[in-house]
Amino acid sequence: SDADDQAHGALALTLEVYLSTQAMRDAGQPPMRLSQGPASNMYWTVSQIVTHHASNGCNLMPGDLLGSGTISAPTRDGYGSLMEISSGGREPISLPSGETRSFLEDGDEVTLRATASAPGHVSIGFGECRAMIVPAR
Repeated sequence: SDADDQAHGALALTLEVYLSTQAMRDAGQPPMRLSQGPASNMYWTVSQIVTHHASNGCNLMPGDLLGSGTISAPTRDGYGSLMEISSGGREPISLPSGETRSFLEDGDEVTLRATASAPGHVSIGFGECRAMIVPAR
């Protein structure tokens, strides 16, 4: 691995994940933050992800989206998935509504947020990405 890429190849993004259940929304409660951490916790840098895809014959084109996989921090408040936060479902998390979750359930809404920031510069928000779990038909 290139030393400069390792030192400077991460994106200066703070990532957050929120959970809102139907009961929380009905009670007017705000979403609960499940996780917050820097994108520098990615296992691979962006350059390494692109190189990995290209070296395997992937026909990458401008505008293609690349998934980073789960981004986890060394501490629980930055764990990157509900599976990690709940220790594989063995330790359900408590929500402000009195509910618990180990896994997402029907009516749960997950919100992802990202903010780019650097000392001496104005932060840039990327907006939100939301998804709601709906019952199977």
